[in-house]
Amino acid sequence: TIFPVGRLVRILAPRAKYEFAYLKAAQEADKKGFIPFVAFPNLTEVYCSSELPPFFQNRLMARTRTEYAGQLTAIGLDASASEEQVLARTNGLRATDPYELFGEFEPGSGHNEWETTFFARSLRRLDLPQAIDALIPGQKLFCMRDVQNPTDAAAIALRNERNAIVGYCPAYLVGDLGPLLEEPRAVSVTVERVNAPPTPLQLRLQCRLWVRVEAPAGFPGYRTGRFEPLASDALRLTPLARPAKVA
Repeated sequence: TIFPVGRLVRILAPRAKYEFAYLKAAQEADKKGFIPFVAFPNLTEVYCSSELPPFFQNRLMARTRTEYAGQLTAIGLDASASEEQVLARTNGLRATDPYELFGEFEPGSGHNEWETTFFARSLRRLDLPQAIDALIPGQKLFCMRDVQNPTDAAAIALRNERNAIVGYCPAYLVGDLGPLLEEPRAVSVTVERVNAPPTPLQLRLQCRLWVRVEAPAGFPGYRTGRFEPLASDALRLTPLARPAKVA
């Protein structure tokens, strides 16, 4: 089971700083044995710092390593990318622990449209792994509920036009994405890039997701329910909403 347990926000004004706070879902995780991070021991406290906390800094590949340029290419960024952008694209994965990071949605080009990128999951379990190699950037993929999935009945699979499953959406997306599948035009997924071996499987298939929400309340976008901070003094983020254009 995957739980969203914490949120890091970079605040630019009136003074630049980083704020880390635990989320309501951390209480669910706590009942399953989750232990707060050593750097952030209290679930109800807000932690602020002027620099990127070491917990996150240690999940970045050093820019001096020879593999760094190749990593940037694999995740679709260049040398000007910020630390936050790199963490969001790589998910901050480490072999020594089970934690992963993900970035929030960004405004899309259209009104009431938001987008994000992600790497397809569960590739090692595919019956036709060669279907991934045949994908090309810009190709449309289709979301499909996998209600009989023995691991997660809420899982959302990704298929190509020939109905071959080429991966799954990350579990952290399901809460916001699942309800939108009732309206097919509200969700669009395309291939962003396909990285050839020996790129690790977790970085093989990068996808871009667009969501279009016309509701006046906006789009939750990791900001409501179990994604709300536990601490009462943590920064409150409203659902994603864009004002109507004025002629």
